[in-house]
Amino acid sequence: MSIFGEIEELEEKGMWQSALLQLNRQLDISPSKRTAIRLLFVCWYALIEWGCLEFNEEVESEIFETQLKAVTGFLLKNYPNDPEVSFYLGYMSSLSAWFFSEKVEEWEEKARQMLSYAKEEEPNNAIYQMVYFGNIEADDKKYAYWCKQAKPLVEKLYSGKGEFNLYFRHVLTR
Repeated sequence: MSIFGEIEELEEKGMWQSALLQLNRQLDISPSKRTAIRLLFVCWYALIEWGCLEFNEEVESEIFETQLKAVTGFLLKNYPNDPEVSFYLGYMSSLSAWFFSEKVEEWEEKARQMLSYAKEEEPNNAIYQMVYFGNIEADDKKYAYWCKQAKPLVEKLYSGKGEFNLYFRHVLTR
C-alpha cells in the first residue's frame, strides 16, 4: 500500500496525529512536493475542523500548528515558483491566514498573490482560475464560466478516497 493509502486509512480512523507523523517521516526520508502538500493539508484541515473532527488518539493542536508552519517553509523554500504549491498554499491561507502567521494581513495578501500567480502561470487550469475569481469577487461572469469549466476537472482530479480528495471535491464543485 502506498503512503497515501495509509494516510487515507488513518484519516478514516480519526488518527490525524498519526497521519501527520507518518507524512512528516516520509518527507524526511524522501522529500517530495506531493508528500509536502498532503502534510500541509492534514495540518491545516485538522486545525480548521478541530471542533468537528473525531480524534481517536490523544492529540494537541500545537503539533499541527508547528508542522503547518514547518511544511509551509519547506514548500516556499523548495518550490517558490510552482503553481500547484502556490494554489494550495494560497487557497488554505486565504481561508485561515492566522494559522500561517501572526501577521494575518500580510498572509492574506500573500494568499491573493499566490492564487494570482497560479492563475497566471497556468491560464488553462480551470480550477486555479475559478478559485482566483471566487477569491477576488471581481467578475461574476468570469467566475461562473470557470466554475462550469472546472467541474469535470475537479471530479476527475479529486476522485480518490481520503479527506484531501473529499474536501476538495466538495468545496470546488460549484
